[in-house]
Amino acid sequence: MYCKHCYATIPDGDNFCPSCGKAVNAQPAAQPAAPAPTPTPMMPPPPRPARPPQRKTKALGVALILFGLVAIVFGVVALSLDSGSREWNETYGGDAYTGIQNAAAQTATNLVVLVDCIKTVSALGFFLGGLVLIAVGAHFCQKLKG
Repeated sequence: MYCKHCYATIPDGDNFCPSCGKAVNAQPAAQPAAPAPTPTPMMPPPPRPARPPQRKTKALGVALILFGLVAIVFGVVALSLDSGSREWNETYGGDAYTGIQNAAAQTATNLVVLVDCIKTVSALGFFLGGLVLIAVGAHFCQKLKG
């Protein structure tokens, strides 16, 4: 046995360390360890009670549906706007000044066509985005019922 204070060797049966003189705490003989408990089969946890619907989820669903409707209204408004007039077949005389007028008229027509394309694409984007928002909002609202 060894002294826990000075680590000197202590003969068996002594109650004091011969080196430092401190009392030796005699350790009782080790008792056999208790047998390990036998494992029990794992039981599944009890089912959780159903949670009441959350107000935030319902509010989110309603907000998404409303934003979807607003987006569709924006799409209708975008399609109803006038892009400007077109001068497809209108040409002017043959001198240099009228040539500049012809180029300006063609440029204006090209811009009107470009604006029409952008208007149509943005209206389609609003329609599709509105439909997606309505579908997601309906999903959130449906999730609360089921």
